[in-house]
Amino acid sequence: MIDNEYLAALERAAPLRRLWIALRSALAWKAHTGMTGAHAFKVLMQALRQDPASVAQVVMAANAPVLLQRSMVDGKPAEGVMSAGQVAVLIGQLQSCREVVDAIVADARSARARLNTY
Repeated sequence: MIDNEYLAALERAAPLRRLWIALRSALAWKAHTGMTGAHAFKVLMQALRQDPASVAQVVMAANAPVLLQRSMVDGKPAEGVMSAGQVAVLIGQLQSCREVVDAIVADARSARARLNTY
């Protein structure tokens, strides 16, 4: 994860404050997914049985998608978490911007030419 204000606040927070932050995030996740309260509780209990970590850690782990969306999709990096390095394995070579744009343009022209043959 990339350090930001949100992660710093989590690290500084007392355990009860971390739990409160986790529960607020869990409610946002529940609302975002349309999950019922009963289903959310069932998922929490299943996670706690599989990993006896603290409740706050389990809830926050389950809320990673909402926290990632808040920072990376909604454009609010200080209000969520930002991952780093997970896609590094997919990068086969580093190209200049010009090379990337030229490749995109070439792919688009090729696709357009294929469409014109129909």
